[in-house]
Amino acid sequence: MAAEKPSREDIDRKIEDLEQRLEASVRKLEAQANKLGKKLEAKAEHIGEEFKSRSEAGSALFWGVIAIVIGAIWLGNNLHWFHFRLPWLPVILIAAGVYMILMSGQHGKRSPNRNSQTEEVRDE
Repeated sequence: MAAEKPSREDIDRKIEDLEQRLEASVRKLEAQANKLGKKLEAKAEHIGEEFKSRSEAGSALFWGVIAIVIGAIWLGNNLHWFHFRLPWLPVILIAAGVYMILMSGQHGKRSPNRNSQTEEVRDE
């Protein structure tokens, strides 16, 4: 006995059912992709902050070495180990200190939206 041939209506219903299931799967995948994107953005933000922290540590090391070298030159000059005429050194050091303080204020500013987005993602 021959199997019955499905009617056009049955085929249309099956196609419609498959389309609905496909659309539901696509919506689910989009939601997962959005969630993953937010997590990735938060992770990138964290990595950026860590890099900035390490960069600031490297900057502190650099300026520490510079301070030691300038101090050693100044001490050597005062102890007459060698003779440099450095009458403007204190002025240069003060100007450099003022500049560093002003620049640290510029780098410390952040937009409040950026931090709130990161906190929202971590809460999920």
